[in-house]
Amino acid sequence: SSQQSNDLMDESYYEKEQEYQKVVEGSSNLSQFQTKVQVNVQNEDVLIQVPAESAGSGSSCKIVFICLSDKSKDRTFQMSPDSNGLFRISGTEFIPAQYQVRMEWAFGGKSYAYRNTFYYSRA
Repeated sequence: SSQQSNDLMDESYYEKEQEYQKVVEGSSNLSQFQTKVQVNVQNEDVLIQVPAESAGSGSSCKIVFICLSDKSKDRTFQMSPDSNGLFRISGTEFIPAQYQVRMEWAFGGKSYAYRNTFYYSRA
């Protein structure tokens, strides 16, 4: 029966490895641009600016905010940026806390990924 648990572990490991490779490739694709991803708070809303060349209004992006102090405050969004690569998320979704930001999207036949930490605070 120990063999069975190894199979399950290997399967999970393989999936995680594939996901990791996607993130590495997506981060590498993103690093080709002069402009870097910016995550800011403006009028309590969260604004995320990605390089305009990496996203258009047709691209759909998965954005996950992992709240490091309160799992119940984790948030996931599936959204498209405006034509300049800007995402706007209502501040009502957040509490003043440290979040890990995970973004993945595809545009123009390339995949992109972004990972960082971000502190949300109201003015």
